[in-house]
Amino acid sequence: MRGIVGFVSLRHAAAAREAALGRMVAAATPRPPYTAPFVTHGPATLGLHPLACPDVARSCALLTSPDERHHLVLDGTLYNVRELRSDYARRGWVFRTDSDTEVLLAAFVLDGRECLPRLRGPFAFAFWDAREKTLLLARDAFGGRPLFYHADPAGPLLFASETRGLLASRFVPAGLDHAAAADFLRRLSLPSPRTLHAEIRALRPGEVLTWRPNRLEISGWWRPARAMSEARARADLPPPAPTVTALRAELRARLDDAVQAHLAAAAPTGLLLSGDPASAVLAALMTRHAGPGVPAFSVGFEGEDQTAEIARAAAVASHLGLRHETQLIPDTSLPAEFERLLTDLDQPLGSSLALHAATGLARADGMATVLTEHGAAELLGATPNFE
Repeated sequence: MRGIVGFVSLRHAAAAREAALGRMVAAATPRPPYTAPFVTHGPATLGLHPLACPDVARSCALLTSPDERHHLVLDGTLYNVRELRSDYARRGWVFRTDSDTEVLLAAFVLDGRECLPRLRGPFAFAFWDAREKTLLLARDAFGGRPLFYHADPAGPLLFASETRGLLASRFVPAGLDHAAAADFLRRLSLPSPRTLHAEIRALRPGEVLTWRPNRLEISGWWRPARAMSEARARADLPPPAPTVTALRAELRARLDDAVQAHLAAAAPTGLLLSGDPASAVLAALMTRHAGPGVPAFSVGFEGEDQTAEIARAAAVASHLGLRHETQLIPDTSLPAEFERLLTDLDQPLGSSLALHAATGLARADGMATVLTEHGAAELLGATPNFE
């Protein structure tokens, strides 16, 4: 995953800010393969996680506009990048790279924050306007990429894709948010903006944070009604009708459109396949658009009733012609798996161990992203808790 970091302050010199960012990226990757790229302009220093772009010279996720007024760092992917690129090229933007980052830079330079509803895909980014001395942080509507920040009442703002990076900066006090920890133990989730750290907040999905000297504002950019209308237009759907048949057709079209958009990204994409019906639906839609051989991954633990679930997943894979990888983790390996989980995990998740093992299996197979049915229970009432 790409990661972004930044430090904006009127009181701290550029050298201090860059040293802090160096500690932040080192905390995320203790042995970086090369020096992480930073850009400093006035009171702002923006940077990348060392693994964000193997080709440092291209700076694919950190770009500056030709007039050096605007600077952008991006963690994420734009699924409709070709459409946006064509539009901004027609409007006069001369592209220097083929990266999503420059498409987003063009969008913000030409349209400002009004471009946000046009963006499809998971993203978190920082945009610095040197002339206006204004920083914008934004997340996609569904929180596909994390973004955390620490805002000091005296003015400095630090942000990062991981909370451990902020703590390593030496400018963010460590301390447990006891109420957030209690909420997680009750609900096995930690909704934004709270984190386990008292001095760190998460930008909510669909929000924009705007920093100006001695002023901080947070507002929402995502409007569900507008998003639903645009999604219907993309899928060529008529206005909503209050019938079960019409709602089923719309749900099918929306799911199909979302899967197709994910597969349009350049990154290798697989599927975390469980024995649930929602997972089988995703597998069928991926096969429709990508053909047979879609990479699918299933993980289970000995001592639990998961052998039958893996068997159901294998049946789906066989029926659809998926390339299916499975792993059954023995009980004796659980302590080591849990140790790796604690090392890798930045914020807690209720289903962390199984998800961590499954994504590890996919990563070892070369996948950059995976689709999963997480969230289907809330949408479809697939378990008693959500009926």
